[in-house]
Amino acid sequence: MNNQTYEITIDTKKSHCHSNIEFSQNNLNISELIFNITEDEKEFPLKDTDKIIVYFRKPDKTVVFQDKEVVLIDKAKGKIKVLLTTQTLAKSGDVHGEISIERVENGTKKRVSTYGFTFKVRSSIASNDSIESTNEFQVFDKIIKVGEKFEGVDIDGIIAAGELAKGALPKTGGTMTGNLRMSKIPASGNSWRSISWDLDNAEAIRMGMNGSNYFVLWDAPQNAIPFEYRPTTKEVRLGSGGSVNILGDTNVVKKTEIYSNFVQPNGRAYGINGTDLNTVVSSGYYSGSNLTNAPEGLTSYFYVEVNAHGTGTHVKQEATLLNSAVFRKFFRIMNNNVWQPWVDLTRNSKDGRATLTLTADATAGSSNPQLATRRGNTVSLSLDLMRNAGATSAIVTTLPSDMTPVDSYTFDAIATDGTPSRVLIRFNGEIHLDVTGKRYRILATYVCN
Repeated sequence: MNNQTYEITIDTKKSHCHSNIEFSQNNLNISELIFNITEDEKEFPLKDTDKIIVYFRKPDKTVVFQDKEVVLIDKAKGKIKVLLTTQTLAKSGDVHGEISIERVENGTKKRVSTYGFTFKVRSSIASNDSIESTNEFQVFDKIIKVGEKFEGVDIDGIIAAGELAKGALPKTGGTMTGNLRMSKIPASGNSWRSISWDLDNAEAIRMGMNGSNYFVLWDAPQNAIPFEYRPTTKEVRLGSGGSVNILGDTNVVKKTEIYSNFVQPNGRAYGINGTDLNTVVSSGYYSGSNLTNAPEGLTSYFYVEVNAHGTGTHVKQEATLLNSAVFRKFFRIMNNNVWQPWVDLTRNSKDGRATLTLTADATAGSSNPQLATRRGNTVSLSLDLMRNAGATSAIVTTLPSDMTPVDSYTFDAIATDGTPSRVLIRFNGEIHLDVTGKRYRILATYVCN
């Protein structure tokens, strides 16, 4: 049985894209990854003394590492091989990994991690569900650290000393019964019961119960109390001097601050009547009328939504027309501080019907009007007319600008007496009829912008 092997390149300074790597959850001792380790796209030579660990974060967020299964294939080229364990493949889904390389250079311990890689573990009906997915590396790290700290130490002596300590009295100031407890006697007065930390042999931070029986955090050098809790009133005070007071069962964030600069405290949009939209670049919800640089120069009332990039030089605006009769929505972006034109996102915003006016060179064939009807990006044209005998111009009518075709096009129409004639509908809206003195009933459909 051949191993299932994938070979990939990972770098310590640059990210690489890895795809189509997949193993079965039921695989056992056949799933291999071969890594070509590079540094800024150059080969990363390895040493026999390097400590190489491959870390994996599984779909359930548990983490394992593998170091015993790492095989050096080519030290000079930084090429290694790892045989994946059943614990690494315990959960189906996307597994994320990275490699840690640790070595000692000139007496200094150094460690570098590669950019991450990803592979998929395919769910298997035959997989052993009794295998529990766990964090393996935490347990082993603790064992390694404990082993390093107690190297050369008389463990038996420590155990014996611990047995002796069982009968020792607790230190003055506390009672050791599983938890560290500090008895504050007297209950009031100037006495503290606290834990403190020193910096440069001077007290820096103190945390505990003060003489008023308040739980406090004290900044010794600044003689300030940034945090204080009063049990009797369930009150929290923040800031030196209690500049912010929060009573029990209240929100930490004030109502007036929770949606700062995005919407009003009541959740409604900010009013911007008469504002230049080119200056509205902060993320938020706005509304107003008579807006400068509004879509199509409209002065109507708009809802405006703004999303700003972190740098502030790229902004997206969406403007929705507040009109009960017509729904229209527009969009534009600011790219490197330059606003682009508005784009109408409403598919049917130009829908309508127009009655066309004939030129002096044409006459209606009946009492029916000459009509152009737009629905979406399609226009239907209905004409009943004749070009007058002796007419000098072939133009019989002109379409509105919203109903002109994308490109000019021609077709043949048949008169009521069977006479054919070329019909031209131009991109600028002009409709031409070649033959004079004949009645034509024309029905055409075309695409417009």
